[in-house]
Amino acid sequence: MTLLNQIIKIIRKEFKKLPDKRDKKHLKYTIEDIATSAFSVFYFQSKSWLDFQRNMLGRAGRSNAKSLFDIDSIPSDNHIRDVLDDISIEKLQPIFDKVYKLLLKKETLKEYEYFDNTIMVLLDGTHYHSSKKIHCEHCQARERTDAKGSKYTEYYHSAITPIIAHPKSNKVLPLFPEVISNKDGQEKQDCEINASKRWLDREHQISKYYKLLLLGDDLYCKTSLIKKVREKEHNYIFVCKETSHKKMYETINYVQKLEELDTKVVSKINKSRKKEIYHYKYLNEVNLTGDKDSIKVNWCSIEVKNEKDKVVYSGAFATDYLIDEHNIEKIVEAGRTRWKVENENNNTLKTGGYNLEHNFGHGKKGLSEFLFTLNIFSYLTHTICLIHDDKYKELYGLINNRKTFFGHITTFSTFFYISDWIELFNKMIEGYVDGLHLN
Repeated sequence: MTLLNQIIKIIRKEFKKLPDKRDKKHLKYTIEDIATSAFSVFYFQSKSWLDFQRNMLGRAGRSNAKSLFDIDSIPSDNHIRDVLDDISIEKLQPIFDKVYKLLLKKETLKEYEYFDNTIMVLLDGTHYHSSKKIHCEHCQARERTDAKGSKYTEYYHSAITPIIAHPKSNKVLPLFPEVISNKDGQEKQDCEINASKRWLDREHQISKYYKLLLLGDDLYCKTSLIKKVREKEHNYIFVCKETSHKKMYETINYVQKLEELDTKVVSKINKSRKKEIYHYKYLNEVNLTGDKDSIKVNWCSIEVKNEKDKVVYSGAFATDYLIDEHNIEKIVEAGRTRWKVENENNNTLKTGGYNLEHNFGHGKKGLSEFLFTLNIFSYLTHTICLIHDDKYKELYGLINNRKTFFGHITTFSTFFYISDWIELFNKMIEGYVDGLHLN
C-alpha cells in the first residue's frame, strides 16, 4: 500500500464520522463519499474531474473515483455543497492530526528539526475570498470605495495558514489553519493575533512530541501573543521593526551610542559565489514597550553587505532565546525563514495551481471554510507524496511545474481507466520517457 493509499484510507475513515443532518432513510450517497469527492477535486485541482468520472462510470460501469479514492457513488456538485455547508471545519482537524501521526511514525519531521527537539512553525494571514455580493454568515465585511468614489461593502474570508518549514528545505508542510471569522472584528491586527492565539490553544499532534518555534512578521511581535506563546512553553522569533517599537529602539539606540551593543561580523560566500559580509548586533533583556509592566525580550539585527559595501539585506528580530556569539547566526537564519510562509505557501496556494482565491462554492454557512481547508489538506498531501513517494517524485521531476502536473494527471485520468495510483504514475512516466503506445 502506498503512502497516498494510507492517507486516503485515513481521510475516508474520518469523513465517515462527519455529522450528517440528512434523513437516514433516503440516503443515496454516504457522507464519506461526499467529502472524499470534494477532496478528489482539490487533489487533481480540477473542478470538472468528477463530471468526467460520472461519464466514465455511465459508459464503462467503472471510474477512477472508485479505483483511486474508493468512492462508490459520485454525488452531484450541488449535493456535495449542500451537505458540506452544514459541517464546521473543526471536524477536519482530526484528519490533519492522523496524517501528522503517520509522519511522526515515518520520522519525516526529524528532517525539520532546527534546535534540539524544536520545529519551526511559521504564522501568517491570507485572504481567500472577496465579493461585493456573495457572502455567508461567516464572512467579514469592510467598507470600500471604488474608482468613481462610490462606497460599497466588500465581503471576504481570511485565515491563519501555519506551516512547518526549515531553512534548508524547499518543501513546507501545511498545518490545520485557523479561520478568521466575522466575530473577530475587522481590524487586521486584532484578527490575526486572536486567530493565532486560538490556534495555539488547540491540541496539535506535533506539539505532543516537539517544542514549537513560532515565527511571524512584525504584526506578531506583540505582548499578548508573546505571553500566549510562553504560556504554551514554546519559543518565538518575530520580526521587530523600529517603526512599531519606538520605545524599545530608544533603549537599543542609546546602548549603541555607548558602543555597548554586542556585535559579530562574519564573511560568507553566497549562492552566486560572491562574498558577503554579515554584520550582527544583539542586546538581551530589553523592554518590548514603554509600559511599566512591559515584558523583556532579546533583540538582534542583521545587515548584509556585498563586496561593494552595498546593503543587500537588513532585518531585526525579537526572541525569547538568550542570544550570544555562538547562536546569533542560527537565530537570525531562523528569523529570515519567515518569508517561506508567504513565498512557498500562500503564493503557491494562490498562483501555483491551487486557485485558493477561487470560489469553489460559498454556501450560506461554513462551506467556503470547509473547502478552503480541504484545499490546504490537498497541498499537504502533495508535499508528503513529493517527500515519500518515489514514483510521484519521478513524475513530478519530469514535469516540474504544479499547474502542468495537475493538468496532465487530470487529462490522463479523464481518458483512461486506472486500476490504482501506481499504475497512473507508471503509465505517465512511461509516456514521458519512451512515449506511450496504445493498442
